[in-house]
Amino acid sequence: MLHLNPQGIIQFGRCEINQSPGWEPASESEPAQAVTRATAPASTQPVAATSKDWVIPPQDNFQTLLSQWQGHSLADIVSFSKDFPGLEQTLTRLQTTSSPVQLQGTLKTSKQRRESLWLLYPLRRPNGDLFQIVAIGYPDPGGPGSRPISSPQEASAPSVPQSFEGLKATAKNSCNQLQTYAPRLNQITRNIRWTLDLETIRRRAVDGLGKLFTVQRCLVCSYDSQAHAAQVAAEYRGDPQLPSWMNVTLPLGETAYLDQAANSALATRTRLNDGSDLTVLAVATRYQNQINGFILLYDRQSRNWSEVELGLITDLADQVGTAITHARLFGESHALAIKLQQANASLMEKQREFQEARRQAEEARRQAEEASRLKSEFLANTSHELRTPLNGMIGFLRLVLDGMADDPEEQQEFIQEAHKSALHLLNLINDVLDIAKYRSGQNAD
Repeated sequence: MLHLNPQGIIQFGRCEINQSPGWEPASESEPAQAVTRATAPASTQPVAATSKDWVIPPQDNFQTLLSQWQGHSLADIVSFSKDFPGLEQTLTRLQTTSSPVQLQGTLKTSKQRRESLWLLYPLRRPNGDLFQIVAIGYPDPGGPGSRPISSPQEASAPSVPQSFEGLKATAKNSCNQLQTYAPRLNQITRNIRWTLDLETIRRRAVDGLGKLFTVQRCLVCSYDSQAHAAQVAAEYRGDPQLPSWMNVTLPLGETAYLDQAANSALATRTRLNDGSDLTVLAVATRYQNQINGFILLYDRQSRNWSEVELGLITDLADQVGTAITHARLFGESHALAIKLQQANASLMEKQREFQEARRQAEEARRQAEEASRLKSEFLANTSHELRTPLNGMIGFLRLVLDGMADDPEEQQEFIQEAHKSALHLLNLINDVLDIAKYRSGQNAD
């Protein structure tokens, strides 16, 4: 079963190839490398057809063949019969019809050219747009040399064996399920991709899956690789009366279905033996092949999960795993950004404190310089003021001592002037002492 885009390019496939005669695997001399399931969309531009023959690998490595086909046009792997319209004409027809179209061709393999029948089913969105084509190929029931079907309308002719009719009915049922589930799963995928909040992603995933598949319980678990255990991070309960399992820890070594899911690329089904009459469908969510959680769906044992449902749940688990990792990376980067902002704010505050301290130091220096200047001016002025009356005293007393006075009255006048100068000097000294006491009191305060 191959999934094509509307241009006929193989996007991904699911291995349901039956090893009937003519479909022999590659020999041991042609080993095929095992690869993981391909789910990434391919380019919408057709890849040029090559002349190589495709090697069918051993039974357990059919996915290698699917990975080789990914990104190629369906016409690159199948030579379609000229009795049918070409692939381009068929793709054009599928744009306007909801009915499947049948083609006949030869599968290109290195072992043997094998006649095959292909049914192409269009899948449409609710608005009618074609978004995917499911191509299902079967070995031609008529075998080599059988009469080719003359037209696509002969798909229901009685000449087609009943076994093929049964296969076709199964394929139609699978495509009907795809047609039903695909738009709603696309909506769930968009819902989890539209947010980078981890809790919201898990909540939307469990609600979407639980309601879509109407299960009794749906869980999304986180995964601790060091403890090798899962913990319920989000829960959907079909019956609100069911007990909650939130934050319950499930060790992988003690939980068989988790251990199976961790070792499988596809969803696994396990019947519980705890007397609950439940079956659990478990699938690991991954990013770049690293497990980051689990999706668990619990329902009654009588429910028969189809391969289409298992495949779709597996595909969605890949999307959830990618969204979880992106949300975690965003959360880590957001937390780092907050820490950087806090560190930057702290640094800016310290810078402001430093600038304020520097300003205060600069102001203190300026005041000290101004005080020093004023002190110098004060001392200069004070020394001049002190020197003037002292010189007067010395001068008048020298005149008296040298007998320069002409009469006792003039001598008395000289002594009086000397006395005045002494009083003036005393007043100046008292003023200086008062100022010194005042400054000393300020410093003491």
